[in-house]
Amino acid sequence: MVSSQERAKNKKKMIEKLVNADNVSVFFESGKRLEKLLDCFSNSLCIDRKIFIAREMTKIHETFYRGTIDEVQRNILKSSHGLKGEFVVVLNSSVEVTEDQLSDEEVRVMKILTENLDPKLAIKIGSKLLNKSRNQIYKSSLKN
Repeated sequence: MVSSQERAKNKKKMIEKLVNADNVSVFFESGKRLEKLLDCFSNSLCIDRKIFIAREMTKIHETFYRGTIDEVQRNILKSSHGLKGEFVVVLNSSVEVTEDQLSDEEVRVMKILTENLDPKLAIKIGSKLLNKSRNQIYKSSLKN
């Protein structure tokens, strides 16, 4: 049997992993625990960190909330459904990609293109695939 102290310690470790994750995290949370989890996130995360929460997903009364943690928490609490139901939480990664940077996945795509095609053609195709300017793709490929 797991003591309540051990459970609290394990939950704290899990939240720390989520807070520092450099990838998107997706998990399930019950309505009974959601408010406390959002409070922890609100206290631990950057104020601009994005979150998406789906309530009662695939059911007739499904509801979606997206935005910063504070915005989403406010919207859930003021909704007519409140914390009733099951929630799927999608937490954005801790690594923010700026407009002029390519994400790791975009860098991977560009690496494949440049290894197999003429550099000019690779940049042209990469620009269209990634919906980025050629200049942005070119500058990013110089860094890598």
